[in-house]
Amino acid sequence: MDIVKPALINEIIHAICAEVKEQNSPQKDWRVMTEEELVFETAVCVVSSQTAYELALASSEYMMQLGLF
Repeated sequence: MDIVKPALINEIIHAICAEVKEQNSPQKDWRVMTEEELVFETAVCVVSSQTAYELALASSEYMMQLGLF
């Protein structure tokens, strides 16, 4: 097994960090969100505390379609 040099590890870490920064979309400021958006985000948070995030997001989107918030 080859030993990876620390310089290479640092280079890889910097490359990954740069890629993550490029893909990271800015979050909306809660102070400029509508009440509907805030309720939706709150619902996602509450539901995701007990289920997978993807399921919580889908459930909240469905509740929004039904006009529950």
